[in-house]
Amino acid sequence: MADHRVALFSRYPMPGKSKTRLIPALGPEGASQCQVMMTERLLAELHQAPGTAVEVWYAGGDLARMRYWLDRRWPDLRYREQRSKDLGCNIAAAFNSAFAEGADRVIVVGADIPDLSREHVLAGFDALDDTTDAVIQAATDGGYVLVGLKKPTARSVDEVTRDLFCGGGIHWGSETVLKEQLAAAAGAGVVMRVVGSALHDVDLPEDLGVFERACGTSKGSLRLPRVAVVAPLLNEARNIIKTGMG
Repeated sequence: MADHRVALFSRYPMPGKSKTRLIPALGPEGASQCQVMMTERLLAELHQAPGTAVEVWYAGGDLARMRYWLDRRWPDLRYREQRSKDLGCNIAAAFNSAFAEGADRVIVVGADIPDLSREHVLAGFDALDDTTDAVIQAATDGGYVLVGLKKPTARSVDEVTRDLFCGGGIHWGSETVLKEQLAAAAGAGVVMRVVGSALHDVDLPEDLGVFERACGTSKGSLRLPRVAVVAPLLNEARNIIKTGMG
């Protein structure tokens, strides 16, 4: 097993339940197709990072639907369900499980950062050196797009991740997330280094220009009639689950 692990946080592309803040611009099906394209683009990038194992931490859907969606291109993927309603606790769980399985360096990224590349991830791993416990890369909206840790040695993994992500001092989804995460690291005695330049994530209609450029498409192309790209995925996955196949 690779010593380096990347946990990609994504959501099953159910129309009306994924990228909901993009629905006014794209419609439910278009917003879910945006989720599909961003997730698949980043997975393709990450699979070109040498010596790195990739796993998908998903919300929505279930394991059968996730595997039907992604296994045909990436049959070696591992899947984990985001079980908590608190993002910080899900991030902590990703680090905890990866370190428990033998990883020595772990990076967590979100799927909705079209400009994030394997080079950013590899640079994050490289920055986890003898003087740095953790790395973080900013988002332009005040959040962050990447966070990484090397396996703690002075304290237990659970204790460190709890202090970093589950202490209640981070207002997830706000413009203060990066500052609050850095403060949590300082309070926990974790040396956290900011790496790279700030990248855009895609949450709102005004962010779609970044998506269009990175994914080589236009928001107009995500509207009807291209719902056929998402609908068969959903329908066929339901049939597999009903028949017990897959």
